[in-house]
Formats: sequence, structure tokens, C-alpha cells
Amino acid sequence: MSTVEVLAPLPALVVQIPVNEGDKVNAGDTVALLTVMKKETEVKAETAGIVMAIVAKAEDVVDAGAPLLTIETDSA
Repeated sequence: MSTVEVLAPLPALVVQIPVNEGDKVNAGDTVALLTVMKKETEVKAETAGIVMAIVAKAEDVVDAGAPLLTIETDSA
């Protein structure tokens, strides 16, 4: 098993993290919703796995590259 961090692709305001710790996600699932200058950006899981930790929460202001959550995958 390995751990993958889901990172903010740009500086933004976190609107929502629609997953919870322990949730199973598939590649392509929306795991965060960010907004910058009134434009929303969906952050998708790049891999399937289990959400192990949520770092960001709604109303957080994050920088590009900031961790949003961590997914544990089955792949090595």
C-alpha cells in the first residue's frame, strides 16, 4: 500500500471537501471544491483508494501545492 497526497492545483479558497475519512474513492471522483475569483475548480482523485486524512476544511485559504487530503492506495 502507498499513500498519495491530493494537492491544491492553485491558490484558492476551499469551498467543500465532499468526502470523509474512511470513504472509498475512485480515480476521477471529486474530492475537493475550490474557488478563486468566483470560479470553481473541482479537484479529482488521481487514484482509487481510501481517504485516510483530511487536511483542509471549508473556508481555508490554501496555496498552490498545499495538501488537501491523503488517500491510501492498494498499489505499491
